[in-house]
Amino acid sequence: MQVLRSLLEHCANVDETKRQFEISHFSMPFMGQHFLICDDTGAAVNAHCFLTRGYKETLIAF
Repeated sequence: MQVLRSLLEHCANVDETKRQFEISHFSMPFMGQHFLICDDTGAAVNAHCFLTRGYKETLIAF
């Protein structure tokens, strides 16, 4: 929930959200999370977040 809140507060469009995902360091409490992100211009991206080394590292694929 904190990841979603941070994205909603700091990102105005899909490109900003992708950059925020790439520069942020966070851990997911579950094995994988999927985020469908879209903005009012119609741009959309599906972000897949996977744990790579326990809770230490999260891999994000678009």
